[in-house]
Amino acid sequence: MTDSGDRVRAVLSGRARIDSTTIDRLGLVTEHYRKLDGALGPRKVLDAVNGHLHLLENLTTLGGSSEARARLLSALGAVRQLKGWLLFDLGRYSEARLVWQRARAAADEAGNPALVAYILGSNMGYMESFLGNSQRAVDLAYAADGWARRANSRKTEAYVATILGQTQAQLRDERSALITFDRARSLAEKPSPHQESPWLHFFGPPAVDQHHSAALINLGYGDRAVKSFHNLVDGVSEDDVRNRAFAQMYLAQAYLSIDEIDTSVAHALDALVTSRPLESRRLGSLLSRYEGELRKYKQMESVKQFRDARRVHV
Repeated sequence: MTDSGDRVRAVLSGRARIDSTTIDRLGLVTEHYRKLDGALGPRKVLDAVNGHLHLLENLTTLGGSSEARARLLSALGAVRQLKGWLLFDLGRYSEARLVWQRARAAADEAGNPALVAYILGSNMGYMESFLGNSQRAVDLAYAADGWARRANSRKTEAYVATILGQTQAQLRDERSALITFDRARSLAEKPSPHQESPWLHFFGPPAVDQHHSAALINLGYGDRAVKSFHNLVDGVSEDDVRNRAFAQMYLAQAYLSIDEIDTSVAHALDALVTSRPLESRRLGSLLSRYEGELRKYKQMESVKQFRDARRVHV
């Protein structure tokens, strides 16, 4: 029986036991939805992820070896993590927190410190940072850092360190932030001796640079952030809609921080156009905050054009 759907049906009916190949294929489905989210946005993917999550929750109730159960729990934790991320992107923050707590519990039971670290730092900590809860974000990032150091995964350590560095910058702890980013970059640039977790496929030195550049804005170095974000926008694939839109928005914020308003608005308009298919409340929140920061320039023609474009978009 080679078809993964047939195999899963056989497991659910008691005619077969769960095996590594089936768990691997279920993981590939999760990563397929993760990539679809980047191209289509959370609303178009959430129902499918809920169905996939229901299947994995059913599979974890069945018997099997301790090794198979641990791998299933890791797969379940990864799907819950993805669902939490979709909810976060849709602006459903309380629901995201609850789903991530359940994801963390599954990862903890599975004995998967890399996944625990990813959920605590790169998801829960990142969301609290995004919402302006900087001290809570730092606490989560430090907790994630402890788990990441146990995970034997350089990418996990690097990713968690980028979130920690960004939250340290929000608290204006410049020295700690810059030291943390140096460590993140060093870890991200080294080849890993082990196969890394699939949810980290997109993470590498450019992602460290993006978080570092955002931190530079918080630390008052907008001119340095501008150059870095230009390189990041140029390096993002047209198919990677979400990351392209966010890079354009961060570039707009960098220009705004050095009072180059017309150039800033031009990049914000690019982000607005790029983001239209996504229906991302997270990006919408960034655009709303940005529009609020433009109020003192409300008589400028470019700012009027941006406000008109936002009304059409909303």
